[in-house]
Amino acid sequence: MKRFGFFLGTGRGRPSDWEKLPSSKSLFCSPPGCGLPIGNLTSQLFSNVYMDLFDKYMVSLAGEGRYGRYVDDAYVVGGNKAILRRVIPLAEAFLHQYLGLSLSRNKISIFSAYRGVEFLGAYLKPFRRYVGNRCLKRKEGKLALWASLLIIGHTKYGSGGYAAFCVLP
Repeated sequence: MKRFGFFLGTGRGRPSDWEKLPSSKSLFCSPPGCGLPIGNLTSQLFSNVYMDLFDKYMVSLAGEGRYGRYVDDAYVVGGNKAILRRVIPLAEAFLHQYLGLSLSRNKISIFSAYRGVEFLGAYLKPFRRYVGNRCLKRKEGKLALWASLLIIGHTKYGSGGYAAFCVLP
């Protein structure tokens, strides 16, 4: 266990340090053949390193600016459905052959870009994007919480100007 302390930047580590880590965030508790849980910063970094070859392959297939990926979510933009249908088995074969991964067939959709697509909390349409409804609702909830916790006021400052202040009750 001591060797892992080096990676944490401490240079020394104690096994008890690892006991504080939730089991859902630890590779030590992952079943055999499973990797890091999605959501960890390290899983995001490792996915970029591991999937780099696939990203380059997809850009060569789809073209610059027509492919995007974040961890395990990806999109491809094409001129018509036939082109996109040809990309799917090519991507699937590449993932299987070179990276030992597979696509979730039930999560693949092909539709008109003008309809828009929700991707990473945003609703994407040609030449514009909007914040997704789920993100808006979460933001509204957090703002309401902060509004209930803050007492906001103003005080005279310097030569007649005002400064805002807030106090947590």
